[in-house]
Amino acid sequence: MAVSCRPHLGLVGVLALLLILRKDRRGFFHAAIPFLVICGGVCFYNYVRFDNPFEFGTRYLLGGANQTEVHWKLSNLGRGFRYMLAEPPLVSPVFPWFHAAPRPAMVPIWYTLEPIIGAFWLAPIVLLLPLALRRSPARPLLLLMTTSGLGLLLFLAGTGWSVQRYQVDFLPLLLLVALVCGLTRMALVVPAVLILPGLAVSLALGITGPYDEMLHNRPARYVKIAGWFSPNANLRPQLNPPLRFEFALPPSRPEGTTDILLAAGPQANRYQLRLVQALGKPTLISEFGVFGASKATVELGPAVGSRHLFVRYDPADMTLRVVENSALVLVHKFGPLITAPVEITATGAIR
Repeated sequence: MAVSCRPHLGLVGVLALLLILRKDRRGFFHAAIPFLVICGGVCFYNYVRFDNPFEFGTRYLLGGANQTEVHWKLSNLGRGFRYMLAEPPLVSPVFPWFHAAPRPAMVPIWYTLEPIIGAFWLAPIVLLLPLALRRSPARPLLLLMTTSGLGLLLFLAGTGWSVQRYQVDFLPLLLLVALVCGLTRMALVVPAVLILPGLAVSLALGITGPYDEMLHNRPARYVKIAGWFSPNANLRPQLNPPLRFEFALPPSRPEGTTDILLAAGPQANRYQLRLVQALGKPTLISEFGVFGASKATVELGPAVGSRHLFVRYDPADMTLRVVENSALVLVHKFGPLITAPVEITATGAIR
């Protein structure tokens, strides 16, 4: 069934059969027969579902644009290797300290990229893979696993899909080889130094996931766990903290100017209140969540003298209100808002 979901894993089986063939022809047939039976069953299953034994469902994906168009290209390799292997985590002083990097704006729209941390940061010990080339009784098996893992990585990197969960296709194979080499061929301190940083990053990613699922779906639990590891109150995440600020702004700003008045929360749960000067009119934009999941806007009228805005976020009803000259100009209900005090910035606030 793993091959039904990840057909490229069948390549590992082919390489394993070739290794068996070198040493034991009779054993090769004993291994090849069940392998071929399983492959035949998968092809029959595909034919029943899609009228094509080699269609695994890619053409029927409905999750987003371009998901049915998967074409392996050499031009994808550089970007694929970067994201799958080397993309660093975002580092923050606030729990859990490491986050998957979000999709940059410069990435082409056809390239499938989710928040991701490269394998070198999750398991730095894979840097010991070259040790598998040393002569030993286990060398053929170690080289088989290394070749399989690198082959899967090569395939995935060329597809134009860089997704965190796809690392599970190749990283366990490479990690096992690196662990065997590191623990048997050098002082224990070297693999330990390489393992511990990866554990820290992996545990942090286990809490946040690529989209901070615990923060969004279990906010109270998230804040409780964060409190265990946050002795500094300034770095301790809070659930729906009350916010109150007053801003004194000039009556007009140059065309195209964007002022971020208020910001709070981590990247995946970020809140921003912006004042944008466009087409000769000041527009107040209140935005919460990834890609503006919750958003409210209002055009402000002309101001005589300084523009005074009173901003208040009430945790009781999770609503932000903006008042100008005693008039309520914007109401935005959103939440839960989770932020540490150090993540709150109020540019230009007078109190």
